[in-house]
Amino acid sequence: MIHLFRDGTQAEAHQHPRGGGWVAETASVNDDSEVSGYSEVSGHSVVRYSEVRDSCVRDSDVRYSVVRDSVVRGHSEVRDAVVSDDSEVSGHSVVRNAVVRNAVVRDSDEILSISPLGSRNATLTFTLSNLSAHTGCFSGTFSEFEKKVKTTYPEPDNQHRVSYLATLQFVKTLWKIAPIEEEPK
Repeated sequence: MIHLFRDGTQAEAHQHPRGGGWVAETASVNDDSEVSGYSEVSGHSVVRYSEVRDSCVRDSDVRYSVVRDSVVRGHSEVRDAVVSDDSEVSGHSVVRNAVVRNAVVRDSDEILSISPLGSRNATLTFTLSNLSAHTGCFSGTFSEFEKKVKTTYPEPDNQHRVSYLATLQFVKTLWKIAPIEEEPK
């Protein structure tokens, strides 16, 4: 059956057996997940052991979205992003081009992604609910991120060190969190 998705695309789709939400034939949703209400999972998105309620999980032609062991609800949208490890996205939030792990996003103001950044020109995502940073293989608290940057780039004038720490300081200022402590000279 052809379904007209909210983003204007049309695709072969079916209603998920647990909840009746729409799933594109190109997407993958396991039987242990629930897709209910007005939910849509489209493109090549992957949903595993999760609940998607009255929300959208979609991707672009370049990247794909993954929702694993998490809940997406309340008219939220996950696009070209990863939401995993008991995370919750709710309250009309939009998570785009980001990684959310073990965090709660109830408003789009609680997550910030910046890219390209670092030696790999990757996306760096900050989450307010648990003061975490995620990029590439790194996932940890703001403090752990700061320590990792300083360990990986020990030279104070290294371009990547300066960029990462300036970005972290910007996020802390934006969210009114204690500033980075200066190292003794």
